[in-house]
Amino acid sequence: KLAKLKSYNQLGMLKSNLVDFEKAIYYYNKVISLTEDPVYQSIANSNLGNAYFNLDEFDVALEHYNKALELSQGSKDLKFEARVIGSIGRTQSVLNLPEAESSLLRSLRLREEVNSDEGKFWSHLHLSEHYQKKR
Repeated sequence: KLAKLKSYNQLGMLKSNLVDFEKAIYYYNKVISLTEDPVYQSIANSNLGNAYFNLDEFDVALEHYNKALELSQGSKDLKFEARVIGSIGRTQSVLNLPEAESSLLRSLRLREEVNSDEGKFWSHLHLSEHYQKKR
């Protein structure tokens, strides 16, 4: 069963990389339908959020990111949590929601806490995009 979950997730990622987001969504939903494990559910929801974001379906993306964050609570994977919060903030920014800046800064703080250089790069990029929009 674990191999099947990983395979469907990998197929979803492959389809996303090939810009076939509808098919990626299909595979991520397969992961969700096959497990109750919050870790895999969280990863699949985060990936669903990415697919919907790339389809410009920002409200749906935000729902999946929020579900991923909810499911990841208690996992102690701060790197993943920071990435999801960053995705939430980026989506909130696109939707012009007032909480976007707070989410983006929270993600940056977590990434600094876990010393993720790549994560800090993405946080600074998304914050700069957010501030550029506000001009």
